[in-house]
Amino acid sequence: MLQVGEKGFDFKDSLIKFDSGQLEIIRHDPGFRYEILSWLLHPQIAYLFLMGGMLGLFIEVTHPGTVFPGVFGGLCFLLGLYALSVLPTNIAGVLLVLFSLVLFILEIKVISYGMLSVAAIVSLFVGSLILFKDEYGSIQIPFTLILLPVMFLSACIVAILYLVVRSQKRNITSGGEGMVGLTGKVISWEGNSGQILVRGEIWAAKGAIKHFTPSRGSRVKIISLTGLTLNIEPDS
Repeated sequence: MLQVGEKGFDFKDSLIKFDSGQLEIIRHDPGFRYEILSWLLHPQIAYLFLMGGMLGLFIEVTHPGTVFPGVFGGLCFLLGLYALSVLPTNIAGVLLVLFSLVLFILEIKVISYGMLSVAAIVSLFVGSLILFKDEYGSIQIPFTLILLPVMFLSACIVAILYLVVRSQKRNITSGGEGMVGLTGKVISWEGNSGQILVRGEIWAAKGAIKHFTPSRGSRVKIISLTGLTLNIEPDS
């Protein structure tokens, strides 16, 4: 910070002298455009834009086709990157923040039992702490304004990850593979094949054992699936 005195002002541990009679204060109206840019280049605003952009992009990646989170998140992300390109930022901090987004996305594809998410949260927190560099101390973000966005973003992404993984498991059990072990009712049968009713759907079926000729209306058990044909046996 500059400390102005009667004889001058301190700058980098040195005293710069000036004549007060040579000073002239001229006020300029920055205009609407520069007021917007000045607001955008505020470190806290730039940081919040970056966090919001990451959340929007993550939602779009995990839920393709939702459109709005991707568009809104991309806009916020680009505005945040623009502000960071003007502000005195630490490239290591920017890379750590972006690396955390990559780790969160990899959590969907790689079975890490939560280790990638933990690493992403640590990377996001450390990157946020060292994001801005300012040797004069004029750019300062309160610790709470770093901790709260990191906690909120991490909680949202972890919740989305939980829902995505849960949905993936549900899709497995609701497909054809999920029918193995269920029981159905025979609608028609001739020779070693016929049709059965399972969960309100009519499926082609064939006997898994020789000389299996179930009668109409009898209960059978599904033991495997070959294409769109169910392999069944008597329901004991």
